[in-house]
Amino acid sequence: MRRKLIVAMLSGILCACPIEVYADAEMTQEETDMNSLSEEEYKKKCTEMWYEDITFSKKSLEGQFVKIDLYVEGTAAIDPYDLMISDKTEKYNLSSNCSLVGIYSKDTDSYGSGNDVGILYSNDYDFKNTDYVPGTYLTLYGEIIDYGIDYWSGHNSAWFMPKYIENVRDVK
Repeated sequence: MRRKLIVAMLSGILCACPIEVYADAEMTQEETDMNSLSEEEYKKKCTEMWYEDITFSKKSLEGQFVKIDLYVEGTAAIDPYDLMISDKTEKYNLSSNCSLVGIYSKDTDSYGSGNDVGILYSNDYDFKNTDYVPGTYLTLYGEIIDYGIDYWSGHNSAWFMPKYIENVRDVK
């Protein structure tokens, strides 16, 4: 009986004490539902990356949310029978057209293109490859939805799905 009374008193003391919660730590991309963020918050969470970061990474960047400056080099169609992309086409509701791009290099102040680098457009957002003709420069905020490390050539492939595109400009 005495033991039960002590336990009851201790739990009363514990319940009466205020608990401080600290929310100073900022959540990472992995901990954040990026789709629930405002445009400003989303852009702030995106990691700015360059040609060297994307093309020569030793680890997969798939699933990373990035801010990246691109140069549209051309357009292409997605092969509907390509099994490598069919699951992503369904998951992201992708358009059948894409843009082939070069990525800005801050080291050389130019645009480099690796093997297989481009923009895949989701039908859920208001972007189409016809909006960005070859020779267009732009800043993309979005997710790397497909990434491949090419150990043979050393130039990785990356496919970006934009949520926001800004600073669209023609050839300099």
